[in-house]
Amino acid sequence: MKNHSLIAGIPNLLLLALLSTLAYPLSTSGQGTAFTYQGRLNVSGQPANGLYDLRFRLATDAVGSNYVATTLLLNNQGITNGLFTAALDFGAGTFTGTNLWLQVDVRTNGGGGYTALNPLQPLTPAPYAMMAANATLAISALTAGTASSIFASNIVGLVSLTQLPGSVLTNNESNPVSLNSSLVLPAPATVYSGAALLLRSDPANRNFFAGGAGNLTLSGIFNTADGYSSMKNMTTGSSNTASGSYTLFQNTAGSNNTAGGSYALFFQHERRRQHSQRLLCDGL
Repeated sequence: MKNHSLIAGIPNLLLLALLSTLAYPLSTSGQGTAFTYQGRLNVSGQPANGLYDLRFRLATDAVGSNYVATTLLLNNQGITNGLFTAALDFGAGTFTGTNLWLQVDVRTNGGGGYTALNPLQPLTPAPYAMMAANATLAISALTAGTASSIFASNIVGLVSLTQLPGSVLTNNESNPVSLNSSLVLPAPATVYSGAALLLRSDPANRNFFAGGAGNLTLSGIFNTADGYSSMKNMTTGSSNTASGSYTLFQNTAGSNNTAGGSYALFFQHERRRQHSQRLLCDGL
């Protein structure tokens, strides 16, 4: 065991290495920022007894060229048979994952200057566990239920339906869905029933299709249709209105047409563009 020759009134003073302990909270209200330091102090080769003043500082390197956080002073620290325990609290935001060393200085109770004890003690990972209390992003969680919140991008694998709140709407719904307010969709919006096109709304071009009408490649404007395959092949036509299955089915570029009833104006083509007409029939 190597003794340190000191010049500040405590000859041959030696502090043994930090005995790593887990950081326990000092209150039951939640995780604190304090951790436990256990040390052993020898004077002239013998275990120290009595009262001593201890000073603790945190350095960013092993030689103490730069100190961070607050300086802790523990006066009248009782030491028995060379052993002592101290609760150190450098405050929140100190342990952020960087390497830190603990500098310990000592003097007799109420004595003169402090004597620095070397070497500085590298902090073990135990105090760094306190960083979790301030972490903004959980690295991992055993289950989604153990985390108060987690970003969707950090979820790997499957989340069971039982882990989702009841207000979440999924594609596994077996009962009708009731809405108590407005349903806001992006624009343009497309709603499917299975593989079938149910609704298509394109506010920018003033096109609206329902019941399987229209298509997703239409570039015309001011078109409205409802009924299965109504305006199915429309491309550049504009200002058309169709109601009923297969109405204006073959119309690709015609405009200003109005048709009602199944198969109405089924073969309407571009040559009839500019002719506004309405035809009601049950089918051809």
